Amino acid sequence: MRAVKSIILAAGALKRAYPETSEPLLILRAISDCNLPKFTSKDVPLFHAIISDLFPNIKPEDADYGELDRAIREISQEANLQLKDVKKEIL
Repeated sequence: MRAVKSIILAAGALKRAYPETSEPLLILRAISDCNLPKFTSKDVPLFHAIISDLFPNIKPEDADYGELDRAIREISQEANLQLKDVKKEIL
């Protein structure tokens, strides 16, 4: 029941933050935000398949991490690290 409560709380926070966005999209985002971090890379395609069955007409938006993404890229470059786009490998 804690997992369900966390999804409901996340959906409520998203609705307050983005009142004009459609509710099915916000629910989908809340479910993804609460569950994706817990999955292994092998579980993610199965999760996306289940989500696409549950929300067939909803296309999820990519998250915009803005300043966080820019900071990670900048620090990685300064440390001579090469970034890898994991999203392409998972999907």
